[in-house]
Amino acid sequence: VDSWTSTHTSIDDVTLCTHTSADRLYMLRGMCVNWRGPLSAIVYLPLPLFQHSSNQHKLDQMRQDLTYLHADIQRQGDCFMDITLVTEHLSPDHVASSYPYNALRNQALARSHTRLVMPVDVDYLMSQGMRNRLLEEPGWSALLRDTHINKDVVVVPSFETKDTLPIELGRAMAVRAVHSPTKGGLREVFMKTFITRSASYFDERRDHQPPTTAYDYLKWFLADRPYVVKFGDLGYEPIIIMARVHVPWFDERFRGYGWDKFTHMYQLTHSGGGNGGGSGNKKRDGFNLVAHPSAF
Repeated sequence: VDSWTSTHTSIDDVTLCTHTSADRLYMLRGMCVNWRGPLSAIVYLPLPLFQHSSNQHKLDQMRQDLTYLHADIQRQGDCFMDITLVTEHLSPDHVASSYPYNALRNQALARSHTRLVMPVDVDYLMSQGMRNRLLEEPGWSALLRDTHINKDVVVVPSFETKDTLPIELGRAMAVRAVHSPTKGGLREVFMKTFITRSASYFDERRDHQPPTTAYDYLKWFLADRPYVVKFGDLGYEPIIIMARVHVPWFDERFRGYGWDKFTHMYQLTHSGGGNGGGSGNKKRDGFNLVAHPSAF
C-alpha cells in the first residue's frame, strides 16, 4: 500500500527483517534503538470485508502513524528503518486467526539490501552492541566467507524471562540482559534463573525427556569461537543469520500460529546447499548450522 525508506546504502551489513501488526507497532522502536542498523519492517493491517468507510479511516490513520514513526526514527538516528505497509481484506471471523507470518517474512526479506539478513519477530530485542560485534574485523570477513561460500547458517542463542516472574521484574531483567555488554553479565542473570533459554531454541517436549538445553547454553557461555549446532527436530526454531542470496522463501501456506518457522528450518537442514569448509560441520544435503559465540 505504501512504504517509507531510510538513507542506508551500504550492502556490507546485516538487516533485521521483521513484521508486526498495529497493536505491536511500539516494539519496532525498541528493536531499532538496540540494533542501530538496517531494519526492514512489514506492517500488516487486515481490513474486514464490506466495510469500506471504516477501512479507509483505518488505512489513513495507519499511514499517519507510520509517517510520524519513520520521521521520528530518522530524526533521532536510532536505526535505518524501511517500513512497508501491507493490507488484506478478510472475513471479520478470520482476522484474528489468519495472520500471514511467513508471507510477511518474505516481504521483509525481499525488501532487504544487505549481504546478510536476520529474520526475527518483532518481540525480540538484540543485545546492545551486537551489530558492532558482528561488523568488527576480522570477524566480519570470516562471517561473509562462511555464510556465502561455506553456506553457514549462523545460530544466535535467544533467551526469555521466566513467565513466573512479576511483570515489572521480568521487564527489568530483560532490559538488564539486553544491555549486558558481554556474555558475563547475561550469564549472571541466567544463572540466577531470572531468564531462561528460549522455547524456540531447542525442543523440550519430545518423548518427555528432561531438557538438554542447559548443557548447550552453558557451552555457549564458555565458547570463544563458533561451534556446530545440531538440528533439533520438532519445534526447532532458532534465530538465524544468513547470506541473503541463500535464504529460501518461507512457506506462505502457513497462517496463524504454529510450525511456520520450523518448516523453514527443516527446509534449510534438509535441502541441498551445504558444502562444508571452514566450519567443518557439513550437513548432508543441507546447510551448516553454526552457533555464534558472542551474538545474543
